[in-house]
Order: sequence, then C-alpha cells, then structure tokens
Amino acid sequence: MNTTRKNKKTKKQEITRLAKKYGVRYRGQTNHEMADSLVAFRHQLMNMREKEMIYPFASENKNKKLLRKTMKRK
Repeated sequence: MNTTRKNKKTKKQEITRLAKKYGVRYRGQTNHEMADSLVAFRHQLMNMREKEMIYPFASENKNKKLLRKTMKRK
C-alpha cells in the first residue's frame, strides 16, 4: 500500500475557507449549499483549482451548467 498518496477528497473546512474568502454565507450551511452559493454568486472570480474543488458539490441545475462552461476541458 502506498502511504504517500494524498487524500483528494474535499473537506468541509476547505469549502468553508472559500466561502469566507468570497463573502458567501457559510454558517449552518451544508457543503452542497455553500457550493451552490459560490457557483451562483462568485464563479467568475474563482480560479480553476477552486472551481474543480466545488464542482462535485454543486447541484444539477443552472449553476452547475454555468460552472461547467467556465471550466476548461482537459
């Protein structure tokens, strides 16, 4: 077993840090609610790493489609 592998899972603390950074409500919110708020209000200001971090938590609606358009395809 490789012990040097890092956990790629996004933690609530990282999403909370992004919400604080962009001035989005985070207290009492779930990961999905914070991600939806970030996508709806601040997706244009976010860098690619931050967008990739919150993408799995965004709900399947207009916001996720907006986020997908602004993300580069690999």
